[in-house]
Amino acid sequence: MKKLLSLLFVTVPAVLLVSFNVPFLGIISATLFALLISIPTVGLTGLGFKRPSNGILITIAVAAGMAAIVQLSSYYLFLPGIEMLTRQPLDPGPFKGFEGNLTVFLFNLMLGWLIGGFAEEILFRGFMISHLTKLVRGRAGEIVAVLATAALFGYLHSYQGITGQILTGILGLILGMFYILNKRNLWLNVFLHGTINTISFTLIYLGWL
Repeated sequence: MKKLLSLLFVTVPAVLLVSFNVPFLGIISATLFALLISIPTVGLTGLGFKRPSNGILITIAVAAGMAAIVQLSSYYLFLPGIEMLTRQPLDPGPFKGFEGNLTVFLFNLMLGWLIGGFAEEILFRGFMISHLTKLVRGRAGEIVAVLATAALFGYLHSYQGITGQILTGILGLILGMFYILNKRNLWLNVFLHGTINTISFTLIYLGWL
């Protein structure tokens, strides 16, 4: 029965994510579903919002350093290989429109933290990985959960073209691994994801991406 519920709890947000063409509606509705299911049962702590063992300031500093490493690896290691494979350049999609526009940049930066840093981490890592690992136990379950959520995460970024989908899928893989290795504490992921978005949006705003 518990496995059937976990399967249902993973299926519903996945369907919501792929069903809406309106920007952010899928992720918002799916995240609300995850919160409605989780808060009465396991609370925010069960989703991964536990007190960081090293303190919040050190967690923020570590996330900033890791974000810089992830971004350098993405643009100078992963991206050239992906573009060689797909023969298509990375497409910033709708984000290209705020190059040089401070107001739009700041608005998207806020969304980058709320939608990316918090909503996507709550949904993909805190909620979906937790329930997928109930379907398949042990290390194998963790591997399946990280791979499945990374694939869905990449697929949903179709507006960035196939190159962007693959690159985002790799990012989802990295975030999933960090979540597992960090004993399913979500704070590092939130700050890491938010900082990655901040770096990317800043590069686009400056016209460097």
